This record gives sequence, C-alpha cells and structure tokens, in this order.
Amino acid sequence: MVDGCERARVGGNRMRDQRFVRNVVYGFLGGLTALSFILPDRITVPVMMATPAAATDQIVLTDLARDFLASHVDFDVTPPDGLGHYAGNVAQLIGPDGRPLQVHGVTDFNVSFGSIVPGVPYAARASVLGAEITSGGNPIPVTIQAETDTQTFEPYGSYNDPGGTGDVNDGANPRHYIFSLDEVYTAETPISITATSWLASTGDTSYGHTATFPTNSTDAINSQVATQITVPVDCTITSITAYTYADEDYNNTRYALYADNAGEPGALITESAKGDAPYYWTWFTIDVPDTPITAGTYWLAVGQNGSPQKIRRDNSGGQTRRNSYNAEDEGGFQANWTGTTSSGTERVSIYASFTGASSWSQHMTVRSGDDSPYVKVLKDGDAVPNIPAFQDQAGLSDFVDPYVDVASGLVTLQDNQAIYLFELGTTNLASPSADFQDLVIMVTLATDPAYFVSPDTTTTGLNAIGYKVDSQWTDSGGHNIAPHLYKPSLGDSAGVSGVTSSGGVDSPASFYDWFRDDLGTNQSVVQDIVLTNDGFGVYEFTTSAFFPLDGRLYGNEGEAHNSNFTYAMQADFTYDASASQFFEFQGGDGAFLFINGKLAIDLGGVQSGVTQRADVDRLGLTDGQTYDVKLFYARRHPGASNFNFRTNAVLSSGEMLGFVTAAFD
Repeated sequence: MVDGCERARVGGNRMRDQRFVRNVVYGFLGGLTALSFILPDRITVPVMMATPAAATDQIVLTDLARDFLASHVDFDVTPPDGLGHYAGNVAQLIGPDGRPLQVHGVTDFNVSFGSIVPGVPYAARASVLGAEITSGGNPIPVTIQAETDTQTFEPYGSYNDPGGTGDVNDGANPRHYIFSLDEVYTAETPISITATSWLASTGDTSYGHTATFPTNSTDAINSQVATQITVPVDCTITSITAYTYADEDYNNTRYALYADNAGEPGALITESAKGDAPYYWTWFTIDVPDTPITAGTYWLAVGQNGSPQKIRRDNSGGQTRRNSYNAEDEGGFQANWTGTTSSGTERVSIYASFTGASSWSQHMTVRSGDDSPYVKVLKDGDAVPNIPAFQDQAGLSDFVDPYVDVASGLVTLQDNQAIYLFELGTTNLASPSADFQDLVIMVTLATDPAYFVSPDTTTTGLNAIGYKVDSQWTDSGGHNIAPHLYKPSLGDSAGVSGVTSSGGVDSPASFYDWFRDDLGTNQSVVQDIVLTNDGFGVYEFTTSAFFPLDGRLYGNEGEAHNSNFTYAMQADFTYDASASQFFEFQGGDGAFLFINGKLAIDLGGVQSGVTQRADVDRLGLTDGQTYDVKLFYARRHPGASNFNFRTNAVLSSGEMLGFVTAAFD
C-alpha cells in the first residue's frame, strides 16, 4: 500500500510530462545559480498549473511546499505552555496578498490633519474613555460620528438623537465600537471622528396629524373616534385641534387625550369641554386643562353629537379605533376606553398643542479630520497637556490617568493606539472652560477585528495573542469547530480557553515567513496532493507520514525526516446549498483553512491529533457561486506528521500561492 507521502509524489501518469518540463527548467536555473554574484538575492519563477482531475475519481491539487531550517525561531519548537491546540492567533480575514497573518496591532500609522492614516490594511476600534461637559451645571448631550473616506458610522446610537441613545455624556463610559467585524480597510484609508455638543431649548409645538386629509368620515352617529399619535419629549398638553365642521342642528364637539395600553386606547388623561364647531370645514381648537405628560404613544379622540361625524381622514399610515359611546350625551368621555366597534389603519386630521417641549440644537461640532484647533491627538510618549479642570467637572487626567506613566508624566499607550481630546464647549481657547476633556476617545488599530474580541466572541477586549484550547468548541453534531464560529443559536456548545499564548510563534514577523517566499529563510518547490473519492462522495487525502521534503531542499538536518516545512494549497469550489458541504482537517503544527477569505478552520499550536470541521452552510455564501478555499499547513516539531483532509466539495486547482524559489529539486 502506498503511503500518503508517496502518493503525493507520484500524482498520476499525466503529471509526469509536466514534471519533466519543470525539472529541465529547474536544472537550467541550477546552473544559473552558480552565477549568483550577478543575480539578485531572490529568484522567483512562476509555475504552470495542473489540470484538475476528474471529479468522480481523484482530484489533483498542485501548489507549494516551503522548507525551513530547524534553526528558524518558529520551527523545531515546543510552546512554553506545552504541546497542544492553540487558537485565536491567526487573523480571521485573509491578508491582502491572499496569505494568513498573525493577529497583531497595526503600528504603521500617522496623524495627518487630524485624521489617523494607517500605512497598511487594518481594522479599527473606537473607545470613549470619558465625556464631561455641562451648561448651567447640568450635563449636556454629546454625540459622535466616525468616518472613513467612504463610510460614516454612528458608533453609539443615532448622531441626531442627543436626547436618546446617541448621548455618550451619560456617565456610562468606557464604551467600545469595532468599525467592522468582517472586513479590513485598505492601507491609507483615513479615520476621523466628528463630535457634537447639544443645548436644549423649550417652546410651544404640536404633535399629531396636522395635514388636512382628503376623505370625509362616514362614522356612525353618536360614535367617538381615536387616532394614535407619538409625543417624542416630555411636555404639557394645552389644547386639541381637529379639521371639522358641525351641522346646524348638531354642533357639539369634544376632544380628549387617552393613554396607550398595549397598542389600544387606555385610560383618559384629559378632555375638553363642549365646543361649538362652525358650520363649515375648518381647523377647530378647544383648550384642555394643562396636563404634563411624558414622551410616548397616545390617542387623540374626537366626539360629536351628529350624523355622520364631521372629520377628515387618510385611509392608511396610522391606527384608528371607534366606539359607539356618546360623549356629548354622557357629559364627557369614558374614563377608560371600552367597547371598540371597529379598528383601522386610518389617520385622522387631529393634533394636540404642547408647551414646555424640549428640542435640541447643535452647540458646537468639531471634526478631527478638518485639522481643527479644538482637537488634540496623543500618541505613545507624548506629554499630557497641563489643562486644569473647569469648575467642578472631571478633568482630563481623570480619563487618561490609566495611560500615563507616573514617573515621567508621559502617555504610555500601545504603539497601535492614539487618543483624541475634544473641546466642545467654547471656541475661545483662552477661556478656562477650554479644558479638552469634553470628549476623550481612543482609537486602536489591528490587522484583524479578532484583535478586539475575546475568545467567547461576546466580550469586547484586546486579544493581541491567542490562547490554548483546554476543551473544544463543538457544533450540534458534536464536531469540533473553530472557536470564533461558535453560535449558540445553532446549537453549538462552548469550549474552554486556557492560558494566553501564541502557541510557539515568536512574532507576527516570523509567522509572516511561513507562507511567503524569502530566499535565505525558506525554499519552495511544487508539491501535489491527490484527493481520492471514498465511494460516498467524500474526497480525502489521509496520511500519518506527510514528509514531502525528505532529502530535499534543506534536507533532513541529521534527522529521520525533514520536519520543518509548510504547505499551502488553493482551490475553487461551487457552493451547493442542498449538499451539506463541509471541509475537515486533522493534523499539523498549524493548519488554517480559509473559505472566501475568512478563517473557517483554526488549528494552531504544536499538535497532531485535533480534528476540526467547517460546515459551509454556516458561512453565508450564495448558492451556485464559486468560491476559493485555501489551506495553510505547517510541520514544526519532530514526530508523526498527520495530514488528513476531507471534503465533499468538488475542488479544482486555483492560482498558485507563491513562486518556486528553489533553483532545483
């Protein structure tokens, strides 16, 4: 029986002619290598692609294996926290060159005219560290927008709703916002923050339906009609007005305001005395006792002693209720609305007037990207501005103290962070009220949104490196899944994350070399794997002895096998929503599978026994569309070399993930 390593080297008769051509080319290049004194340090030769095998029998996938010396800092290693499965170290989004990156902070950025401009692709999080601004001793709202060059975000509620969820000057800080959980922004995409402070004003206003609707009512005699309205602020009702008229014999009109009870008229709040409407269509107003109410949903009611009721309505866009209670004969409206005889979606031409209604006007708007003098930006090592607090407000130091070195007085941020200080109270920077602590925001940059989310996928924190997996996350079928794909709504069961650790990876820079060509650090060569149909529609390549580079490239370095290498493979498949497609992998000292650019299998660390499965239906793909799948595998420790790959998706070779850098095989 031919083991998996040997199968990978033979690949089928039809591959031999292509290997012959390649070997001739490599031999020629080997001769040229002797002239290295005139050649550049890096030799890159594109390689021809293999033709996909018949989908019903075998699938031949061709890509690259890269060899490393055992002296490389990430190879021939045992993690400080022991052998095992580690997760969360690899970015959940594929890098801009189509290869994986280790999750880390983005330090390559500058501040240009108040905008943060990263020099590499990035993800971002904005954190409100604090806000403190008052007027007349009372806090005033502050709202925020975050912007890139193409998108505007409202991180903490509606920017134009200072009286509601948009206010961040509410004592509930810090609060965090990740710009996007499923994408990174291209290099040089600027970030800016816009902040506005608001002042309240009071005055008279009206709420209800002030339009003159076109349809005359045909309500039955002696009925009362109620229509639903919204009152957005606390205020005091003073009068009610409807578009109506009265017959010469029936000219008695009354109005009322009812509370809302689960979408229906409820308790009577206030009502008018009887009024004599004119004998022609017009807006007719009757005062009601001044009655304070809170913001909410209410019902305005009209009752007339006439047949039919003389009101105007629109047949859609609202809620209307009727009953046969005769408010005029009974000397007033019901204390609690009862006896609804009909319901509809009409709106009635009726509104209420209010006094003391609060509205908001913008006091001061500052956009960091305008190079505004009312914004200061602090980076690691900067001095904290010596600005005293205004009156009894919290001072700047109250918000930034956790990020200041006591001995030096300098800011001690991580080198992927910056802090914005906003002045939103005065344009007079000589005024003692210009204290630059009206809003304090920190922006943090990383290679991937995973940097900001803890292993349970619900807690927003900083997760600069990953963690050891103490017990596995599983789906409803009991299959191990990548922890970041955990969804309780799908019946998944949570695992347990252990010690924080990179799993034997020295740094983002050292990991970068794993799947990228770097002459002097690695050598690469074409390598096939052959997936065989198991007779039930599942294609698999399975072996416990995956040593494709034995005796090749850097060689075995005195060991029984060459155990310091990586392998990268790219293929395409068509998503079939009816086929329950899956990908499954077991083995490796680092195995990462990406589908459509997103991490679907995360088997980091140094281990060989853990299996993980990715069900394609969980990934939000479009039925019938073709997507790429990329598998990145590493062997970094002596011992068994398991490479067990299974899928029921029909694959075809995609674009090669790199170039051959070895001059000969």
